[in-house]
Amino acid sequence: MRWCDRCRAHDGRPELCIGCHFQIAPLTLPFLFVFYLMLGAAVLLNVPLEPLPAATGGIDLSLPRPLSVYLQSFGALFFVPRVEAGILILIGLLLHSRIAVVLSLIGFGVAYLIESRLVMVIDGWLPMVLCFNAMLTAIALGGVWYVSSPASMMLAAGGALLCGITTIGLAPLMAVPGLPILILPFNLTVLLMLYGMGRRRIDRRPKAVDFPIGTPEENLNYFQAV
Repeated sequence: MRWCDRCRAHDGRPELCIGCHFQIAPLTLPFLFVFYLMLGAAVLLNVPLEPLPAATGGIDLSLPRPLSVYLQSFGALFFVPRVEAGILILIGLLLHSRIAVVLSLIGFGVAYLIESRLVMVIDGWLPMVLCFNAMLTAIALGGVWYVSSPASMMLAAGGALLCGITTIGLAPLMAVPGLPILILPFNLTVLLMLYGMGRRRIDRRPKAVDFPIGTPEENLNYFQAV
């Protein structure tokens, strides 16, 4: 078990630190907490708020819908749900890690199946929110927190499925107070799965990254070299 400096300074008692005790990281929950607080303050102060429109405009590339949604989902991560923005982000991710791109395709495939086959998802942002949350979840579980392997790919697909279900379940609940979902499903899913996987007696298949985290390729190379 890896302990932080604070726990190590207190004779390694993990109950002193939530991160060490639960073996999970806060991810982007602090950002979401502050963001929702600011939204609530804006409502109380009568600050006019307008939601971003669905993906419109941009270059008409006449792409098949699955590819278009995949690229728009990448762009939606930066609040620019357009194909050309997604292409730029995809190029950057491809230069960073080819394994991450494969994992994003796995996550997208699961999310697209949920969106197009299993449930009737409304138009607008929800299909892209569903897809990019599942893509982020697959990348995090399949290549960041666990060493890339067939087992981690299966974990990534399972995580994407759970994330998709979580997104669909949160949609009506978040619609009542009028809060955007953003990357809340990603956070909830990854934290839940990290906690559950951390309870295993034997850390293998997939192997957790218990060394300095790098790209999925760097994690795999380091694990194979040790």
